[in-house]
Amino acid sequence: MCNAKNHHPQCRCGFGPPYAFWGVMKFEEKKSWVDSILAGLKTLSHGLEELGYEPEEIEEILEGMDKGRLKKKDAQKIKDQVLNQYSYSVEGAITQGVAVPIFMLHLPEYSVGRKVKGSRIIFKENGSKEGNWELRAIGSGMGSSRIIKINSSAFAVAEREQCKILYINIPVKATKIVVTENNQKVRQFLKVELVGEPGTFSFYHGLKTCKKKKCREDYRAMGVPIAFFPLADTEPRTIIHYNEEWDYGSKREIRIQLKAFGLSAIMKVEIYRKNKLKLEMDLPGGHDYLLLAPKKKGGITWELDDAAARGILDSLNVNGSRQPPD
Repeated sequence: MCNAKNHHPQCRCGFGPPYAFWGVMKFEEKKSWVDSILAGLKTLSHGLEELGYEPEEIEEILEGMDKGRLKKKDAQKIKDQVLNQYSYSVEGAITQGVAVPIFMLHLPEYSVGRKVKGSRIIFKENGSKEGNWELRAIGSGMGSSRIIKINSSAFAVAEREQCKILYINIPVKATKIVVTENNQKVRQFLKVELVGEPGTFSFYHGLKTCKKKKCREDYRAMGVPIAFFPLADTEPRTIIHYNEEWDYGSKREIRIQLKAFGLSAIMKVEIYRKNKLKLEMDLPGGHDYLLLAPKKKGGITWELDDAAARGILDSLNVNGSRQPPD
């Protein structure tokens, strides 16, 4: 087992060097909270909720407005009401590193919590000119939003019945805001936003072990089929090697709960993949494997039940069968 004393140049523990996931992050300019919530009635309603407004108060503010639309004069009126009617004061702030999961390497399971022995997933890539990932960290409670562009390299391996998570740490500031009117406390909330000046920053060691024992049960739902590997009739001790490449597709969104000063808030992070994904896989015989990409959470998951797998393929008219190489 690796530790600080016996770490060697070929070690793949992820703490490096060599690292499992590394590269540079570019922080773009901030987009103000006001500009974000005034984009439409839905975002405005959600923004007012973050500020601690009660549902009936929000309904009163939005009364008479066209659904789905926000006129310029209405936007200015609401802005003045929210920002000028009350006084806002800071009662404390804390900055903490938040781990954002970028991609999850889940090993196939033949039952909940039981991985297929001998299976291995390898995610390798080098940085590219256009970058690999793009994140949009959406602030909460008057917090600004921000784009993070990532140019990353990776050599991450999920094996020995341990699923892995590629992640980056981002600095997030949580500020306690107290709202008063005529020196009377009206409400309080957390302002949450990404902090740091615009610029480029390096990151290293973005790999950790997934500790969920039931990842298959609560992670495979609503997955998009990528490929089908019919190995049920292959000798169980035979390991078949595959290379798979596909377009990652649309954005993923994750929600991160932050707690501070006895309050809580949700920070949303949208994750975009800018180029194709490539994986190497070692799959033991004895099972039919359906590789899936969950729609909401980034990464891969599997379906090993033959009837369920073929049902998913048939319902979506997918024919992605991969035969064992000669």
